[in-house]
Amino acid sequence: MDMVTFSYYIERRGIVKIEKNSRQMPTMSSIIKNKDYCDILYAWIQCNSERAAVNVSQRRIDKKKIKWAAIEREFTVTLEDGTTEKLMEARTIKKYFKYLESEGLIELDPNGEYYLITVLEADEAHLIEHETLRQMAHSLRRHAIDIYIYLFNRYYACGQKPFIATLNQIKQYIGISKNTSSNNLVISDTLKILKQLGLLDYWLKQEGDQSFLEFKWVKNKLS
Repeated sequence: MDMVTFSYYIERRGIVKIEKNSRQMPTMSSIIKNKDYCDILYAWIQCNSERAAVNVSQRRIDKKKIKWAAIEREFTVTLEDGTTEKLMEARTIKKYFKYLESEGLIELDPNGEYYLITVLEADEAHLIEHETLRQMAHSLRRHAIDIYIYLFNRYYACGQKPFIATLNQIKQYIGISKNTSSNNLVISDTLKILKQLGLLDYWLKQEGDQSFLEFKWVKNKLS
């Protein structure tokens, strides 16, 4: 049983409580590892969506909300020194959005008024509670949600007990190079923020010349 299937298995068996307002996030390797996929943009779309109709699982987002400059402003943060930083620029947002279209993850409805979010199969997605996903989308950088999903599934696959994960395993999951240490901060900075948010806890474990990350627990909802 792979990690994604296991995620849905534990949810359906009631091992993990699934909140009513949870939103799907893709977990397919072909999507996650693509350089044009952005997890925080997909999360933003989900958090700004509504049900396409009563008693249906499909969601939609008003086409009027898809304005590159406006979305860029939402992903512009003010730093402690008063300066601002753009997590994504308008042209990059457009590129990421067009990728979602090309992969069939979203599509314009026949009337051209809404973008419909494709409902993924159980082994293609992971469910995250809406408020948790919203805060993650607005406070984290690209790949952070993907990393969180990977660690969440590992924790529950290990029977909710501490487990070891390496930087290379995480890099492989999100599709960045394992042959350089220059991207280590992409992982370590993300883990620090996830820990500060209270979504997981971990420590660095040393065995001889080798160091590992031991994760004590991973939560499925912000407190």
